[in-house]
Amino acid sequence: MKIMKMNMIIFLNENERKIDQISDKVSSLKNVSSNLKTQFNNQNIVLDDLEENFEGADEKLDANVTKLESVAEISSCRLMFYVACFIFAVFLVIYFLIDWTTKPNQN
Repeated sequence: MKIMKMNMIIFLNENERKIDQISDKVSSLKNVSSNLKTQFNNQNIVLDDLEENFEGADEKLDANVTKLESVAEISSCRLMFYVACFIFAVFLVIYFLIDWTTKPNQN
């Protein structure tokens, strides 16, 4: 009977030791999960800030593209006007040269 009590005490002590080990591991897991939660929250904040920065950059880029398109349209219209004026001037010069060379001399 004494051996049985002794075995029971050893068994209970062993169980207590294993329960303490499990408790330590559970505490460790709680700490790890708490740290992970903190890290995820911090990274979520960083990603939100990054998203806001990209949205701001996207808006600025869209505004610049719109300005460039309007400048290109104005430049294109202005360029077409200059080309038309140049062609008109060339035709006037050719017309007057032809007219001047075909006129009889009045001497």
